[in-house]
Amino acid sequence: NYPRGEKFLYSIFSKFSTSDTTELFEKLGIETYIQDDMRIFPKSDDSKEVQTKFINALNKVTLKKEKALRIEKEGERIKVITDYDSYTFDKLIIAIGGHSNYEMLKRIGISITPIYPSLVGLVSKENFREISGIVLKNIISKDTGLEGDILFTHYGISGPLIYKISSIKAKDSFPYSLSFRLIKEDIDLQNLFNNNPHKQIHNLLGEIIPKNFANSFLKKINVSNELKCHKITKDIREKIENELYNFTVTIIGTKKDGETVSSGGVDLKKVNPKTLESK
Repeated sequence: NYPRGEKFLYSIFSKFSTSDTTELFEKLGIETYIQDDMRIFPKSDDSKEVQTKFINALNKVTLKKEKALRIEKEGERIKVITDYDSYTFDKLIIAIGGHSNYEMLKRIGISITPIYPSLVGLVSKENFREISGIVLKNIISKDTGLEGDILFTHYGISGPLIYKISSIKAKDSFPYSLSFRLIKEDIDLQNLFNNNPHKQIHNLLGEIIPKNFANSFLKKINVSNELKCHKITKDIREKIENELYNFTVTIIGTKKDGETVSSGGVDLKKVNPKTLESK
């Protein structure tokens, strides 16, 4: 289920699994629950609670709030120089997150691979400002086979499904197209038109896709939303069908500074997968 580096994780997860993690959370007094897409969250939905409980668990540890400036090797030991002092260690755990401070690692010979935004909203060529905030549920990505919800935004598309897709396609070059199936089951549109001849197309579509999305859907394919069903030609019907089963969005970038995680960073080939130590 992990787009890159999945084999690297095997030995780690065999030693410390998801259940070990949730057990640790429970010991710290953090109750968790599993969402429909299998993500695990604290029942409080409050990240501050997690932070506080972790810090409380470190009550026997001295925390020094100093800014690390650089790392140096001293034989077999490691020296950390901060804005206040310097410290020498036998072992050093570096947890800098995101894509900051990699220069610090490069200086001691740790290889860094190119870094790309991942788990991030995608910027589209199409303008979805008018429908910003609208959510489409249980949409199928034809490119990846994944299913989930899409959120339209002022810059493009976001939501759980888009985050997953952005992770898989993190290293793809822009622009690229994404294709979505908006409805799971095939429907006989002509039969619907025949049974509702005097209904305007946007009202009929509002029974298939969210009503507040139907007008934008028709505008995208240049079909009048007031067109009566009995006036819909074969060409128009096929345009609507194609858009329902093949809704295409052109991606031209990622939301600036919007990524939850980054793809790339420390080269996994230079790390021992059993211990996570730098080779």
